[in-house]
Amino acid sequence: MKHRLRYAPSPTGTQHIGGMRTLLFNYLFARHNKGNIVLRIEDTDTSRSKQEYIDDILACAKALSISFDELLQDGPYAPYIQSQRTDIYQHHCQKLLDLDKAYYCYTSQNRQYEDSDVRLGYDRSSRDLSKDEIKRYQEEYRKKNMRPVVRLKMPLEGNCILHDGIVETVQWNYKDVSPDPILLKQDGMPTYHLANVVDDHLMNITDVFRSQEWLSSSPIHLFLYSAFEWTPPKYYHLPLVLGEDGKKLSKRYGAMGVHELLKKGYLPQTLINAIALLGWSYDERSEFFTMEHLIRLFDVSAISKSPAVFNMKKLDWFNQHYIQEMERGALALLIREQCEQQYGKSFIGSSWAQDEKFLQSCAELVRSRIHTVQEISPLLDFFFKIPNIEHSIDMFQEKFSRNLVKMQYKGINDIVSSLLPECAVTDYEEVLAYAKRVETELRRFCQERQCSFGKVLMSLRIVLTGSSNTPPILPILVLLGKKRVKDTINKTKDYIDAL
Repeated sequence: MKHRLRYAPSPTGTQHIGGMRTLLFNYLFARHNKGNIVLRIEDTDTSRSKQEYIDDILACAKALSISFDELLQDGPYAPYIQSQRTDIYQHHCQKLLDLDKAYYCYTSQNRQYEDSDVRLGYDRSSRDLSKDEIKRYQEEYRKKNMRPVVRLKMPLEGNCILHDGIVETVQWNYKDVSPDPILLKQDGMPTYHLANVVDDHLMNITDVFRSQEWLSSSPIHLFLYSAFEWTPPKYYHLPLVLGEDGKKLSKRYGAMGVHELLKKGYLPQTLINAIALLGWSYDERSEFFTMEHLIRLFDVSAISKSPAVFNMKKLDWFNQHYIQEMERGALALLIREQCEQQYGKSFIGSSWAQDEKFLQSCAELVRSRIHTVQEISPLLDFFFKIPNIEHSIDMFQEKFSRNLVKMQYKGINDIVSSLLPECAVTDYEEVLAYAKRVETELRRFCQERQCSFGKVLMSLRIVLTGSSNTPPILPILVLLGKKRVKDTINKTKDYIDAL
């Protein structure tokens, strides 16, 4: 039997870590077993469902390189959008009514059992109405142009047993299950319970991975399968995903959209790796997995029953690892994208934007200093924006005396003039070679004048970048080029002399 799985989100919000974990585990199981995966949109909550959230589902899956075999209007069981399948649900609901497994409910949907210690939920007051009572209610509903909801006639006694692929055997007494849940709403739309079961059966879904928060719905779904005389799929209820505070994911602890994380500079491979380890592990040592590895290694028996914790610091650690492992050209491409977003025309129109070697050199300069892609552009700010000289001088005077500046600048300018090439050098290996020669001469200069090499480098860093925290300054010196370095040093000296 070929495995068929589905990801069936409700388009009522952006995709978050928990939803992507459900999608990823469905996908890994399907691909590991050479099966198919279906994307089904469960949009029966018409007041909250939006096209932009469907677009977000598709975009997030694409960003994480997750592909579907059937989706939307494409596949043998199309459409895969529940709001376009209402006639199917109404037809199957009528079957349940004919089988006396469901009934029209005319009493208030919010009516509850009075003694909450005995039972919670709807009081089943419409379940055993007499023919005369039904006739009277029907007349009232016609006058008000209303339709009754349809409720499932759940068993009043007995047990329900689920043999789950993760939490193993779970048993419920029907007395403890939500009484007679609604199957068809007044507007003719199905509830989650009916649409979910009908679609899983009609689409031949064999395995269902979903969060443990849906475990309590299992007795309802299993009874529906029994009422229709269908065989249910194999269920795998995934452990909950919690924040670092041990509570449900909040904005602070990971409950942000996947696209938001991508915009913040987290790489797709980082998210795939981190999400895969939310409740699953291969062994006690392995932490880094490509999608190909995950597909090959994925084993349901390795999924934990305990809640998983989403850790932002661990996400940063994963991301830094993948950035450091990235090929130089690939990181240069990310730098180009970030700079285009950050600086717009001032970057796009510059010669540096067209210089692949320059961008690759920048990649090597920032690689070890960043956790996310978003941190790139601040570290390269001085290339595309001339530092404010007054701000630089203020920083400079906090650290160094004016006499030190005057003493240093002529000698440093001489070194720059003699060692930096006239034409721009951007090839990273050449940049390092020039930087090494400049370092040798600067060290000799400092030794002769008995001044600190570290202070000289810091003075150059502040003057040329406007910051005391940058990538290594000597390669930056080479990449900025002789003319800009000399001009900036002279302007700074002139400004200080005029103070």
